[in-house]
Amino acid sequence: MKLDGVVILNLEGLKQHFDLSQLWVCMDNGTLQSFEHSLPAGQFLVQAVRETLAEMDGGRTPDFVRAGCLDLQRLRARLEGTDSSFRAYTRQVQTGQDFFDRSWDQVVELAAPLCAGCTDGQAWRFYLSILLQVQARPKLPLRPQDLEFLARQLHTQPAASGQGADSPPSARLVLCEDTLFCATEQGIFCLQGDETAWRQVREGPVAGYAYTRPLGLLAISAQGELDHPAPPALLRQAEGKTLTAVTAFGEQYVLLTEQGQLLSNLRLPDGLDWPGLRRIHLGLNSLTGIAGPLRGVVQYGADPKLTNFTGVRTVDTRTDGARHFAVLREGGELYLDSRPDAPVPGVQAACLGPDGAYFAADGGLFWCGWDGAQQVLRALPPAFCALEVRATDQGYACLGRQDGQEVLYVSGREQPLSSPPGGRTTT
Repeated sequence: MKLDGVVILNLEGLKQHFDLSQLWVCMDNGTLQSFEHSLPAGQFLVQAVRETLAEMDGGRTPDFVRAGCLDLQRLRARLEGTDSSFRAYTRQVQTGQDFFDRSWDQVVELAAPLCAGCTDGQAWRFYLSILLQVQARPKLPLRPQDLEFLARQLHTQPAASGQGADSPPSARLVLCEDTLFCATEQGIFCLQGDETAWRQVREGPVAGYAYTRPLGLLAISAQGELDHPAPPALLRQAEGKTLTAVTAFGEQYVLLTEQGQLLSNLRLPDGLDWPGLRRIHLGLNSLTGIAGPLRGVVQYGADPKLTNFTGVRTVDTRTDGARHFAVLREGGELYLDSRPDAPVPGVQAACLGPDGAYFAADGGLFWCGWDGAQQVLRALPPAFCALEVRATDQGYACLGRQDGQEVLYVSGREQPLSSPPGGRTTT
């Protein structure tokens, strides 16, 4: 195997000439496999890399992929299980930090799009890249050039401003009282009450949408324009602007422009500036967003300590006397105000309802009240991978993938519903 034109004979050579962009090619041409088989089997991670290459060649689905989505909790568990001395071997004496202390937040950030959907090949390459980094440079951080290369390969390169291509996808589910909305590539569909057939209420893909009884359906076209009809105040504010997101709660709304400007009927502070804003969410008396390349939380009217979180997938808040929140990080850790010192692991999707947090994790859909009391709402199949959860005082809805299809589990219905036309399928 050659890196930088130098024949690599041992791990010291790999460390000196480490370059993920060149190793990426070596994964395909067989030279990486030959190199690893030339090393003593007992050397750190040699066996793990060999096994990974064999599983890739054999076309096996990674054990850290579920229903076409990367599961970061399982990936981390596999890393920790590669060698009993993994943590000790990667610990840097001067700082006391091991690989997870030093680099896990960067791994979580890079993996964001794979957690929404990936191929087996993408997942294997991502995992193998981490293995090679740890094998060659166990006590060193990921280099900026390697991070940038992986970001390009996984389509996660941060945008300079506004909502870029790597932003978390807009919410597809809206639940308002007993009416459920779901957006697909073909449009927006709804079910009301006990209806069983989806009814289309808007044609064509949307960049984002929201619905409340006072405001009606607020939809942004793929070109960034606010649909007519809409309340006159919104249409005036949106005129001439390219919009990327909309969120609403009751009579209140917030629009996000391509330049990162917030348009709202809320009395937001003058000069409120959230650079690099990627996603916005309006909860009861509170506004939050996910911003910047580290996917940090920004907030107004919510708990100030939310701004300590990075690597965030979704955030939901309610401020009504107490400041309630549910922060789901890309690694699957769910942080709730009712459990400040004990995040819930392995969570796939979460939201706040009027009576507590609702979340989907391995094996089921759960509810956690404001006092921390927890209850299983329903069992979910092992093959189900949740994408979104929504809840009101009249029930809940959970969208996910199962057996290659998108389905919804809805309160009061024994059997799952198929998603409306245009929902994603996987093979």
